[in-house]
Amino acid sequence: MSNLAVSKVAEPAVKLEIKFQINDHKDYHTWSNDEVRAYQHYQTEHHEKRAFGQLSSREQEVYWNWRHDHPDDSLNDQRRKDNR
Repeated sequence: MSNLAVSKVAEPAVKLEIKFQINDHKDYHTWSNDEVRAYQHYQTEHHEKRAFGQLSSREQEVYWNWRHDHPDDSLNDQRRKDNR
């Protein structure tokens, strides 16, 4: 099982950036608009109604594993197909 490390990096003005370190994949993910859209896609696909922050550590890990199999390009391709 991986350990998820969360760090918050404040930028000037109003913006708050949240980064997730995914140990199994040895990388970081920034929670951005793209990540929000990806999580919404995941919620639809998995019939998940809770916000990401309400998921258990194990459930978040399942999401990040799914996310690694669904990069932005593949999600954008799927959105284009869905909008036809």
